[in-house]
Amino acid sequence: MGVFQPNFQIVSFKALVIVYPVASGVSGYATASFYHQLKGTSWIENILLTGGLYFGPFFLIFSLSITFSVYNGETSTFLLDTIITLSLVWIFLAFPLLIFGRIVGKNSASDFQAPCRTAKCPKDVPRLVWYEGIFPQMILAAFVPFSVIKIQLYDNLLTVWGRGIYTFYNSMAIIFVLLLITTSLVSVMLTSFLLAVENHEWWWRSFLNGRSTGLYVYGYGIYYYFYLSNMNSFAETFFYFGYMTCLGYGMFLVSENLR
Repeated sequence: MGVFQPNFQIVSFKALVIVYPVASGVSGYATASFYHQLKGTSWIENILLTGGLYFGPFFLIFSLSITFSVYNGETSTFLLDTIITLSLVWIFLAFPLLIFGRIVGKNSASDFQAPCRTAKCPKDVPRLVWYEGIFPQMILAAFVPFSVIKIQLYDNLLTVWGRGIYTFYNSMAIIFVLLLITTSLVSVMLTSFLLAVENHEWWWRSFLNGRSTGLYVYGYGIYYYFYLSNMNSFAETFFYFGYMTCLGYGMFLVSENLR
């Protein structure tokens, strides 16, 4: 009927077990292919960074949450079989597929082809006005994408941390597609401004502009906690900001890949 079903958690967990290892293989292929084009040599550091860039912070927060729950006698919050399953999925599925994707990506990578004419000697970076700096552009880059997902984000937070019942699954998929489109368009537009003045230091600008949506999401999470929620205990605060950190950091990484 389009409402939150009682078995939705089980279905979501099974989907996570399937999607995460597959995504690990794709990420291994993508990072190895691009790293080979840039003539990189530190392959071990590259593959470990790819595998642990999100899993490392997530596992740290997850471990702290387990420790806090055990300390407060809330051991039922995290089932032992769930923890073992997640660990086995990463060790025997996600990481091997990450290595496999890295091997395929390295062997099938072509030579790097610059999208425009390049020179061996870098030019002087032109002096930029204040609104063309890194932080003003990051604020501007995330304003439109966050405006697209703001209402949907409120509904999701209300469902997870409040007493709301979420029923807008179709609209959530549409909003996600709009987020992809707006983030890509804004990143391309801001990067084109740098290329128009022959600023060759656009790589990190594009990198940070795409990621700034995650900062907006985490900032809205802080606003929601203080002004829109009724959470006041230390346990609720600990779990809320822990999982909001995972959400904001995940959006931080996902939005960067759309630049």
